[in-house]
Amino acid sequence: MELHDFAAPGATDTLTRRFAATHDLVIVEQWPRDAAGWAARTRTRVEDAQQLCDEGRSWGQTHYAGRWLLATPRV
Repeated sequence: MELHDFAAPGATDTLTRRFAATHDLVIVEQWPRDAAGWAARTRTRVEDAQQLCDEGRSWGQTHYAGRWLLATPRV
């Protein structure tokens, strides 16, 4: 699940509480991607690769970086 605590404060805590008893939970943090490397591998212009890789996010300039909650059901 993509987490949006910036828009709904406490969303991560709420989802974690709701799924903790029945799922193994892992928070996945997003990191900046290597646009130049991706462009070289896909024969894409670096400018285009940068736009595709960062989705318009301003790394280090905002409080928001992508976060996900990986919830695997327990069997």
